[in-house]
Amino acid sequence: MDKSMMMATAGGALASAAVFSLGSWFGGQQLVASGAAVPAVTNVSTAPAAPAGAVAVEPAAPVHVAPAYAEVLDVVPVKKSWSAPREVCEQVTRVHEVPQQDPDRVAGKLLGAVIGGVVGHQFGDGRGKEAATAGGAILGGMIGDKVQRDRQQAKRYTTTENHCYSVNETQEKIIGYDVSYRYDGRVEVIRLGYQPETRVPVRDARLVFEPWGGAAIPPVTVPVGS
Repeated sequence: MDKSMMMATAGGALASAAVFSLGSWFGGQQLVASGAAVPAVTNVSTAPAAPAGAVAVEPAAPVHVAPAYAEVLDVVPVKKSWSAPREVCEQVTRVHEVPQQDPDRVAGKLLGAVIGGVVGHQFGDGRGKEAATAGGAILGGMIGDKVQRDRQQAKRYTTTENHCYSVNETQEKIIGYDVSYRYDGRVEVIRLGYQPETRVPVRDARLVFEPWGGAAIPPVTVPVGS
């Protein structure tokens, strides 16, 4: 390539650069003059766009699951009291005496006085004999009275008898149970005819109160929502 051609190529390149720079400056001046805003560059999400016609799905609400058992909190016996007569019997010992024909023991006194007088008459002389006779009669009468009394007492006998009488006393019995229980956050009270178990199962949307210890009593069922 000759020197004249190289100079022509260089001159064309300089002319092209000058024209491009002049166009860029002129375009910038037009945007500023017209007051147009230059959009700012922001972060652009790289997430894929939803396909056309898609429907937004909201999160599902949590499902409430009712407990399978209710908890028995307290059991209070319900009692009924009343006053009623009651017969009381006890064994009583009684002493009986055989009826006496001579309750004053006259025969024993007379017989004792006679015997004592006879014995006393055997002692002493004169007035002494009389005094001994009288003293013997008195002493004999006392002895005769004691002998007859002892014989009469020996004829006593005892018996044991059943003696009954009536007294009023207070009686009471349990007629039911007030049961407090908690189910699904609620506390309720129900009156039952028996003492229930410590846990109440739920069957077919009903609380089933079963008797304590599996007694042969029909269980009581209550709707869950009651």
